[in-house]
Amino acid sequence: MKILIISQYYPPETGACANRISGFARHLVRMGHEVTVITGLPNYPVRKLYPGYRVRWCQKDQDGGVKLWRTWLTICYPKRPIHRLMNYLGFFFSSLYAAFFCAGRHDVIIATSGPILVGFSGVIISLFKRKPLVLDLRDMWPERVVAAGEFTNPLAVKILELIEKMMYRRASRIICVTQGLHGHLLEKEVSAKKLAVITNSTDPVFFEQDVQGKVFEEFGIAENAFVAVYAGNFGIFQDLDLILDAAQKLATHREIQFLLVGEGVKRLYLEEETVRRGLNNVHIGPNLDRHQLARVLKKAKVGLNANTCIAHNAMAIPVKMFDYMACGLPVVLANTGEVEKIVAESMAGFCVPQGSVEPFSEAILKLYRDDRARREMGQNGIRFVRKHFDARVLSDKLAGILSEVTSRT
Repeated sequence: MKILIISQYYPPETGACANRISGFARHLVRMGHEVTVITGLPNYPVRKLYPGYRVRWCQKDQDGGVKLWRTWLTICYPKRPIHRLMNYLGFFFSSLYAAFFCAGRHDVIIATSGPILVGFSGVIISLFKRKPLVLDLRDMWPERVVAAGEFTNPLAVKILELIEKMMYRRASRIICVTQGLHGHLLEKEVSAKKLAVITNSTDPVFFEQDVQGKVFEEFGIAENAFVAVYAGNFGIFQDLDLILDAAQKLATHREIQFLLVGEGVKRLYLEEETVRRGLNNVHIGPNLDRHQLARVLKKAKVGLNANTCIAHNAMAIPVKMFDYMACGLPVVLANTGEVEKIVAESMAGFCVPQGSVEPFSEAILKLYRDDRARREMGQNGIRFVRKHFDARVLSDKLAGILSEVTSRT
């Protein structure tokens, strides 16, 4: 098959979308398919153009056997929703240009959404090229941005809702990243025959590497410290205050150190709040590429995540937890929904109610005090992700869906 993928994010960018799409693309190429990805100039999450790239309307690139067309978009730090909208619109128009004038012919189109305009780009390309569209749905738009308070204009929300309905109608198949999204689409009366679930995943083989030398010294942490790590987005859907509260509560246990690495709109707040509270046991690092992150996770002791109580979060699974588990890190999460079931079934850590600092900090303390239980939970996590969340297995499932769609067409 000749497969065209539309994704605003792709490595060297980091994050759930970039890791998901690159994992699919690389595995499909290994299976013998021809894969072309239209993506933006790499800038996320730091919102600066990555070294080695220049601002151009459309430029060719390569990721092993994956063909890439990197297209123009506005690059600015999203201090206001209008900045983010301009970023999305820039990629929307440039991706259409690349699809019609650069990418060539294909048998099937995959568009990953959000942002919702990536899905809309896939709809237009699918219509004009008369090829089936597979919608990879990672977020519920516009509900996500409305819940976050980013869009409050009734007309703008109405337009986004019309685009959403158009995507669901046009798509031959819709791949949901969680069971929660699947159920939500059924409530919206999307045909069950269109729906499939392929969760986010991780690459257990990638994380099997041995780590040599010092890792935590550059963050101002002793190498023998008990490091609880948060790696991901510093955004409005993450309850970073809960992690700071836990650090404050456990400050008397000097061996326990908290390391937060990533980027996002709340980074400055996080840095200022850490100083204001005088949290000497909290260390904030930059966004790390996948190889750097692997070194940190392999040496840490616990993997953390905490989400806010926004209803949208009940449909989400933080992809970072799969990387934690692949590295043998027991998890301590403050989440609800599908995540609770995964943690309970895997026996790979603790999942506590959102916003509850007492059980969150107590779970960290239990793992600190009981090294045997910590190691056992870590091994449980490794076995669980190898069985259920291996990127190669889930890519095979995607390939089957694509084959079905193209043969039916």
